[in-house]
Amino acid sequence: MSSSFTSSEAISSITHAWAGAANASASIEYTDGVETRRNQILNPGFEANLTYWSTSAGYGTTTRDTTVLHSGTASAKFVAPVGTQALGLSYSGTMPPVTPGQAYTLSYWAMVPADLTATYTTVVSYYDANTTYVSSQFAPTQLTTATDWTRVSVALVVPANAVKISFALLNSQSTKATVAEVIYVDDVIFQAGDTALDYFDGSTPTTYVYPQVTPRLVTQWNASATTRHIVHEVLGNPWPDVTVQPAGPRSGTMAAIFESEDDAVALYTMLTGTTVVLFSDDSTSFPTMRFLANGQITIQQDAPARTVWAVTFSYMEVQ
Repeated sequence: MSSSFTSSEAISSITHAWAGAANASASIEYTDGVETRRNQILNPGFEANLTYWSTSAGYGTTTRDTTVLHSGTASAKFVAPVGTQALGLSYSGTMPPVTPGQAYTLSYWAMVPADLTATYTTVVSYYDANTTYVSSQFAPTQLTTATDWTRVSVALVVPANAVKISFALLNSQSTKATVAEVIYVDDVIFQAGDTALDYFDGSTPTTYVYPQVTPRLVTQWNASATTRHIVHEVLGNPWPDVTVQPAGPRSGTMAAIFESEDDAVALYTMLTGTTVVLFSDDSTSFPTMRFLANGQITIQQDAPARTVWAVTFSYMEVQ
C-alpha cells in the first residue's frame, strides 16, 4: 500500500548525443545541458554494423542480428566453436583510458536461448602507456544456462601503471562447447563509477525527471461530485424531459503525512504553484487522479518534536 504525488512539470531533462559520428564515437549524457556521463564504447548497440568488434577465426563467429535484441534495432549474435575455446566479441575500437584508483564499470546485456555446454565470462586486459600488457580481470558473472536478457557487468580494479584497457565479452577459458551454441549481446557501456547504470548511447531519446514525493500516509481524504443532468419541464406532462449527463469532476480535501520535512515542503511547493499534480494510491477505489489545489493549503509539524509534518489542502480534479 503506497501513495505518491507527482508534478506534471519536469524539473530536469536528460539528453544524449554522439561526441562525433553516430555509432563511431563516444556517447554523452547531459542533464540540463551539463555532461554527467560518457559511454566510451564505439558502436555499443550494433545498430548499423559490427565495426569495432571482432571474433578471430577458429574462436567462434559473430553476425549482426535484427530479430533478437535488447533495445534499438539489432544485436550481435555469437555462435561458439565446437571443441575449442571460444573468444567472441573482442573490442577493437580505441582502447578506453583508465586511471589507477578510479572506479569504472563495463557492462552489457546477454540473452541465452538454451543451456550452454561451456561457461562464458568477460575478460578485461590492462595495458600501460606503451601498450604493454599488465594484467587481466574476469567478470564475476558467468553465462551457463538459458536466460532472457540479463546484465553482465564487471567493476574494474585498475592496477598500478595501467592507463587503458581492451576486452572480450565472451571467453569460455578452459571450457569447450560440444554444440554450436548461441549467445546474443546488446547495449555495451563502459563508464566511470562502480555501478552499472542505465545503458545509453548518442541516439537514446530525451527523458524528463518529474518531482515526486511519497507520504507515509494520506488521511482525511474525501471526495464529492455534483450531478449535471439538464431538466426541462414539459407543459401538460407531469414527467420532465431529462438530458442525462455524468457528474462533474471530483473535489474535496485530503491531508498527506510525512516523516521528512523536505518531502512535505516539496508537496507544499507543488500545490502552491501552477502545476497539475498526479495523485496515486493503490489502496483506494480511485487509484489515480489528476488535480489542482483549489483553496487553502497548510503545512504544519507536530511541535515540539518536529518528527511528522502534515500538508492539508483542498483539491479540484482536472483532465
